Amino acid sequence: MTVGSRERRPVGAIVLRDLAQTSPVLADGEHLSRRPGKTGRRPISLQIRRLIPTLAEANPLWRAPRIHGELLKLGIAVSERTVSRVLQIVKRSPSQTWRTFSKNHIGEVVSVEFFTVPRIRLRVLFVFLVVEHERRRVLRFGVTEHPTAEWAAQQMAEAFSETDARRYLIRDRDAIYGNAFRCRIHSLAMHRLIPTVSLNSYVRAKRCSTQPLWMSS
Repeated sequence: MTVGSRERRPVGAIVLRDLAQTSPVLADGEHLSRRPGKTGRRPISLQIRRLIPTLAEANPLWRAPRIHGELLKLGIAVSERTVSRVLQIVKRSPSQTWRTFSKNHIGEVVSVEFFTVPRIRLRVLFVFLVVEHERRRVLRFGVTEHPTAEWAAQQMAEAFSETDARRYLIRDRDAIYGNAFRCRIHSLAMHRLIPTVSLNSYVRAKRCSTQPLWMSS
């Protein structure tokens, strides 16, 4: 046995020992682990562990990536994986799927969508549809060469001029639905739903069918 062999210790133990001597107590009140051979991230504080479920309960649609981003904005350095582990113990109320929502509110939902129709002289027409989900009935059909938010808002007003407005409106994130359109929807007491799948694909599929849109099942 050589003389220097007595002083050999694990590198991790030396690093932890030096850190413990220089800063034994962290800013959030947590002590560094003094156990040799233990490496990795230090545990998060109790305040942050309580803050993550609070954010999740206040915002049911937020998941680990969104909560992680909000914590970074607050200057809280925590990994997304840690947030995900904390969220595993959070009991969330089961949210209904899109199929369940559509079945429960089929009579209260309408959709709007723009699609284009090219003409022979290289001119493009913009077609605006308001479709009732319950019977697949077209409530409004408008055509223009220069669509604007004001024009789309007027189409919504005419679509429900002789009937009550539905409770839910499904639309995409097109910039055409500007402030004038949103104000009109608000005046009709309709709630906007913006799903990830646009109605445009549905409309294109139905245009290729031999049956009209409102007659297809």
